[in-house]
Amino acid sequence: MRILYYSFSCAPCAGSDEGLGWLWPFYMRNDHEVYVVTRKDRKPQIERYLKDQNITNMRFFYCDIPDWMNFYYKTGKGFLAYQKLWQYPAYGMIKKLHKKYQFDLIHHVSTTDFRLIGFVYKLDTHYILGPLGGAQQTPAYLRDYTKNNSREEKMRALINRLTISNPGYQKAINKADYIFLANKETYQYIYPYIKEKERCRLLLDIAIDKSKISPGEDTGRQKTDRKTDSIADQDKVMTFIWSGRMVYRKGLELLLDALDCIDRKLPYKVVLCGEGPEMEHLKELSREKRLEGHISFTGQLTYEKMQKN
Repeated sequence: MRILYYSFSCAPCAGSDEGLGWLWPFYMRNDHEVYVVTRKDRKPQIERYLKDQNITNMRFFYCDIPDWMNFYYKTGKGFLAYQKLWQYPAYGMIKKLHKKYQFDLIHHVSTTDFRLIGFVYKLDTHYILGPLGGAQQTPAYLRDYTKNNSREEKMRALINRLTISNPGYQKAINKADYIFLANKETYQYIYPYIKEKERCRLLLDIAIDKSKISPGEDTGRQKTDRKTDSIADQDKVMTFIWSGRMVYRKGLELLLDALDCIDRKLPYKVVLCGEGPEMEHLKELSREKRLEGHISFTGQLTYEKMQKN
């Protein structure tokens, strides 16, 4: 089967959307003829990896909006607008590629935002969407955690409603052979608008490189040995790692409130990896709650460094 992957975010040796956009075609290449359209800033990293690993059964095509209007590359701001604008040149390129290669299937795998699915549904071929997310809303009983961002919450809800009520959007999602949703909230939001319900499925948007998973080892110890070990382990520090962009919607302030309820004598540590507009506020909050001995901030780490944590 000849498959085109529509991957705005795509990079080897990465997590999150980048890993998702990379690993779908990476693993499918062994059984199918794989093509990928992604943005041009990923080209050096992707081409270097393909060369180093001697991978010849993945074909990449790079496109982007004009440099003069690409404010995201210049300032690092306006990522949502950049993602939206990128859909236009991407569709133009995919349309030309489809005319040349006649893809059996086009899979929109990234972005995972349900509001940004592009225009490839207009092409005459099989079509898969997702896994998509983004329709989650803060529950009423947790609204205190969004009080400083109420305007953004309302704008997000408005954009969601405008998106799902758009006839063109409804046509796009109903053209899909399958539409995968990453969480129950997005599933429940979109499901009523899907005419053929069996096409709508839940699928986590988690990308895992199988080579990074260490299989469990069978030590052959008796139950008495494991019981002795569990007693010794009580003196060890249990460490939790969180990774992501520090924005209010991630619920990190709620996490700090939860940690504030735990006995300070318990041996645990929480490591927060990443950056974002909430970082300094969270650091100050952890100091106010006297959690410094249990929580640490690493800042943004590379994928390689994350593997060593």
